[in-house]
Amino acid sequence: MTLGAADHQTSSQAANFIASIAAIEIPRNDWPELMTTLVESVQTGSKSLKLGSYKAIEYICETVVLPQVRALGVDRRIRNICHKPPIQF
Repeated sequence: MTLGAADHQTSSQAANFIASIAAIEIPRNDWPELMTTLVESVQTGSKSLKLGSYKAIEYICETVVLPQVRALGVDRRIRNICHKPPIQF
């Protein structure tokens, strides 16, 4: 399973899997680089990686309280992604 898979279903499952782990790890600050890595992937990755990373961020925004994400230092970028309409790649 890979986040950058060309197959939308596989990419979506990977994003959901990452978000499920993030819901546990982010509050404990055990995966501090995750959100920065996902944002960078949305900005610079291949088309399929951008879509998968964006989906992972959406799922994380649904499952992790934003104050916990703010503590990771990428709050403004995350809020922009979470509150914007879907991006066209």
